[in-house]
Amino acid sequence: MATKLWLDYAIRAMNPVNKEVTHKIMEQTSLIENIVKPIVAQQGIKADFLMVGSVAAQTHIEPNCCVDLLVQINTDEEKSRVGDNWIIEQLVQLKCLVQNQISSKFPETKFSESQQFSLKSINQDKPFNINLFFGTKHTNLDKAPGMNTSPEKISVLNFRNMELVDMNPFQNTLQLNRKDILVNQNVKPLIRILKTIKNNARNPISLTGHEITSIVYSMENYLLEKPNGQLLFLLLECSLFLKYLEGNQFLRNNLKSPDNIQFKNKENELRIQQGIHFLKIELDLLIRNLVLEIDLYTNVYEHAAKV
Repeated sequence: MATKLWLDYAIRAMNPVNKEVTHKIMEQTSLIENIVKPIVAQQGIKADFLMVGSVAAQTHIEPNCCVDLLVQINTDEEKSRVGDNWIIEQLVQLKCLVQNQISSKFPETKFSESQQFSLKSINQDKPFNINLFFGTKHTNLDKAPGMNTSPEKISVLNFRNMELVDMNPFQNTLQLNRKDILVNQNVKPLIRILKTIKNNARNPISLTGHEITSIVYSMENYLLEKPNGQLLFLLLECSLFLKYLEGNQFLRNNLKSPDNIQFKNKENELRIQQGIHFLKIELDLLIRNLVLEIDLYTNVYEHAAKV
């Protein structure tokens, strides 16, 4: 049997990261929590450290994995009524405590504040980086009496504007799981492939992992519900969607995020459009090479089982 290099590459890209590798990532993340949490508690701040994002949703890739960790304080109704300024001050203090403690224990760690919602911890000696989000879970004071909706909401600190932004990072995993089930489990493999393409691209692709996830999440179900394993069909539908997305500003501004983050931001418009453009170029290269090795009806899982 002739070696099918591009198909083998695609299969590796779409498959989840090895469970042992993921377990090691989670162990290292817990180590960070165990180092930082006591210092935070000594300052009278009660905080929970919660894993969210791609690792929690199993859409992370290897290498260049990024762990999203939400450092969350709980705010009761009385403090919520004081206003956002008090909460923001607490979160800024919490951010400084966490950053200083990580720096003291791991001097080789560098920090980046290039993202508006997260503090990125970069350590070349570790197989992954950590995105630290700082937020609060507090009573939803706008909830009407008698409503069955949850009385709690989550707000995350926007570092650039020093404001609280409502989002629900826990919905990310829940909504992705729901959509994945509805479309023959094609959502997560497609996200992992696009992230891998970005990492291996000839030209830099200016999209975050969260934005790639939201692009796939925004695809209509009928585009994604191909028979399980018919990868080429799935990639062709994604390429057509990227083409439509690149030329439609309204659609780009209204991408659906599984954790309810809004994308309508003039600062990001050009960056996201360029990122979509270059992602489509790299995806089309993969498709052109796969066409030489398989047809539209090839079940890639059956191929993998025979190898």
